[in-house]
Amino acid sequence: MALLVYVDDVLLASDSILEIERLKTLLDAKFTIKDLGPLKYFLSLEVARSKTSISLCQRKYILDILEDTSLTRSKHVAFPMESTLKLSSNDTNFYEDPSGYRRLIDRLFYLTLTKPDLAYSVKVLSQFLAKPAVSHHQAGIRVLSDWAGCVDTRSVTSFAIFLGNSLISWKSKKQVTVSQSFAEAEYQALATATCEIQWFFNAL
Repeated sequence: MALLVYVDDVLLASDSILEIERLKTLLDAKFTIKDLGPLKYFLSLEVARSKTSISLCQRKYILDILEDTSLTRSKHVAFPMESTLKLSSNDTNFYEDPSGYRRLIDRLFYLTLTKPDLAYSVKVLSQFLAKPAVSHHQAGIRVLSDWAGCVDTRSVTSFAIFLGNSLISWKSKKQVTVSQSFAEAEYQALATATCEIQWFFNAL
């Protein structure tokens, strides 16, 4: 049994429904509680469950950040940070709102819970919290722009299966869910193609 408390939010987890119900009864006897049912949203984390897995997403959290920074219509960039970018603590063109910069980096840090591909960029930007320059803020905005154009975009599964020189099956279709990383999208496409290949293998 695990119990997580954050202010007035309580999360219960156990492999026994009876244990959860027992603890809820005990809590309700001491406090006035409201049971919101199976976990779907907690501390800006969206939770989706299947029979075999639990998936975490921060789509709403991303949209809120984009809205706050007026980036909902910004142009999408290919990478959160250019590999050749050189940022310096000696840059004296200071950003006018250092507390705003720190808040931005804080939010990006939390976003790395489900977006590990942002971790390097956020680590670099966190070095300039004391005296952020305009260039540092621009780099932080670019990290957000990496997601601004694709937060709702579903990846496409495409494959072509040949038997000898003959094309016998092909597909190009948007995936059902929005992948949280390139790797996840690639695994989804691989799984779909593998199922198709297995079907032909059994048929032949």
